[in-house]
Amino acid sequence: MAGFIAAQRVEHHVPHATACRALGVSQAWFYKWRYGDASP
Repeated sequence: MAGFIAAQRVEHHVPHATACRALGVSQAWFYKWRYGDASP
């Protein structure tokens, strides 16, 4: 699902926040997937 959110940003200029809200996932989850989990 995170790949789909990222693709919507690139292909259709849909903001990540909007896509996350529409799909019912948190932005934190998306950014954790995108940038990796830096927490110990």
